[in-house]
Amino acid sequence: MKARKWIRRVLWLLLVLMVIAGAGVTVSMNLAEKDLPEKEAQTEEKESETEKKTYRVEKPEVSEQLLTVNEYSRPGEKTDPIKYVVIHYLGNPKTTAQENHDYFESLKDLQNCYMSANYIVGLEGEIIQCVPDNEVAYASNQENHESISIENCHLDSTGKFLKDTYISLVKLTAYLTETYNLDRDQIIRHHDVTGKDCPIYYTEHEDYWEDFRDDVMTYRDLCKKQKVTDEELEKLLKGIAHTYQDRDEAKEEEKESEEKESEEVRNGRDEYYEEDFVSKLDQTDSTDYMPDTSYTPDTSYTPDTSYTPDTSYTPDTSYTPDTSVTPDTSVTPDTSITPDTSDTSGGQDSTSSGDDGSADISGDAGSDVSTDTGGDMGSDTGTGTAEDAASDISADMSGNAEDTIKVEDVETLG
Repeated sequence: MKARKWIRRVLWLLLVLMVIAGAGVTVSMNLAEKDLPEKEAQTEEKESETEKKTYRVEKPEVSEQLLTVNEYSRPGEKTDPIKYVVIHYLGNPKTTAQENHDYFESLKDLQNCYMSANYIVGLEGEIIQCVPDNEVAYASNQENHESISIENCHLDSTGKFLKDTYISLVKLTAYLTETYNLDRDQIIRHHDVTGKDCPIYYTEHEDYWEDFRDDVMTYRDLCKKQKVTDEELEKLLKGIAHTYQDRDEAKEEEKESEEKESEEVRNGRDEYYEEDFVSKLDQTDSTDYMPDTSYTPDTSYTPDTSYTPDTSYTPDTSYTPDTSVTPDTSVTPDTSITPDTSDTSGGQDSTSSGDDGSADISGDAGSDVSTDTGGDMGSDTGTGTAEDAASDISADMSGNAEDTIKVEDVETLG
């Protein structure tokens, strides 16, 4: 009996413990459900704060003025994956970004060269996009198909950038390298592709080029933590020290450079005259001066006269033009004929055909049959014979007569 009582008591105790444990679990779950929204809210707030502190490099302000698709400046050919951002300078001082953009556009009509760039950064920091990032621009030779090119304006032949140009170039390069996941070594110069002095300021100053690439990466890293203003950017960029602060400074430096160059030329000229002439004249007594006559020209050279031109050739003069042909000058027109004006009867010669002998048969001589009264044909009275007329006609036809005479005409004349 006692054993059964203990078993019952243990069972009841276990049941009570199970009830208490179940109640505790239920209470705990209810409390956990109440605390969950608060924890989630706290987590979201922390994530939101983290997002606010994480920034990407913002795209600088860009004026999109895409070139017309054409063979000479925008072929419309797609690029391969981008591997490089290539930095250039334009090489034509004082020109603006807009002027260079317009020149690239004009090449479709000029058709005299192949040239363009994806972007142009101007003297005031303005940026113009000429060719999309994923299209080939004619700027970097064999790297055109896997690079984005940036041309930069400048004020003088040194290729030194203005401060505003430099800041915009850093921003644009940082944005492009982050967008296409490029690192520092993938920022290159045109010089690194072809050996050309472009951009010339950074080929002549390698340390300044390294400062530029450092500035790009510094700006990228800083943008992950906070937004950077232009004022802050000016303070942290090392390359700012290698730029013209403004146009006035550039003009003043250019003026100083020209004056220095002019001074060097002038000093060089003065030193030349002073050293070579003035100083020597001061040290020489003009009365003791004797010209140097020790120099004797070399007269040993004798020109070669052994050459004799070949004179054996004799032109052929045996040809004599044929002069035996003599033009016939024996035909002389008969000018002895005098018309008979003694016949006043007004009648017509019965032997005449009624006109001037019916035909001009004299040829070059030009005499007229009807007026030949003094020759063998007889007079107008018809005393000549037919044989005489025929003989006269035959003689008159010895020239180049073009007309012909018929037999009946001869008989009529007879």
